[in-house]
Amino acid sequence: MAKKKSSVAPILALLAVVCGVVAICMCFVTSVNVVGYTSTNYPYTGLQATFGYTAENSSISELAFSFMNLLPYILVIVAVVIAVLSLVGVSRSRLVKFIACGLFVVSGILFFCEGSFTVLGDLFNNTGTSIVGSLTGAEINVNITTGAIVAGITSIVGGALMLLNTFSSKN
Repeated sequence: MAKKKSSVAPILALLAVVCGVVAICMCFVTSVNVVGYTSTNYPYTGLQATFGYTAENSSISELAFSFMNLLPYILVIVAVVIAVLSLVGVSRSRLVKFIACGLFVVSGILFFCEGSFTVLGDLFNNTGTSIVGSLTGAEINVNITTGAIVAGITSIVGGALMLLNTFSSKN
């Protein structure tokens, strides 16, 4: 009797790819909110929190480059590539699918840490008077917002889908 192919596994891999693409697209949405001592909000997108940001009219940097904010995007991209390869049949190994599951979950956890990994630039590190007034590290809070939360959730869901894909495939 011939083995019957699982029709659920490709759907799970496709859904994991969609979750990964959504997580990657969240870099264009507000991910970090810096709150100064006057409760003034300074929202930044995931790209700005990752690669740094300097206002157009200013030479003072607001945010600096953060490798730890870049890492979850790299991990999600690698996981999506692995999921696509498993979807088209290039790599059907359970180990490779399990690695993609781990990459999705680790990147999801790192997305939730994006506020902690954000490197504040000269504007917020200035102890003198600046645009935001006199600031010290204790008076500044960096919070995650919609982009980081959605990216973290969709990455972890993508990891769960890849785990289900790993155990639902017959090979």
